Amino acid sequence: MFLTIRVKPNKKENKIIPLEGGVFEVWTKKPSKEGEANEDSIKQVARYLKIPKSTITIVRGHKNKEKVLEVL
Repeated sequence: MFLTIRVKPNKKENKIIPLEGGVFEVWTKKPSKEGEANEDSIKQVARYLKIPKSTITIVRGHKNKEKVLEVL
């Protein structure tokens, strides 16, 4: 399964907002440097879906705010 997320770094709270078309907006307190926002986004999506974070990988968009995740 593939998911598209839009990461919003440096927010005041962590949350996930479902948008139209199966896209999720992920707010994270972490900055976008050194992959911190990516790691936190994966952790939040795993918690939201109630699955282990090891089953989620970033397929596309490592350095972009819009990412495609693969959920095994």
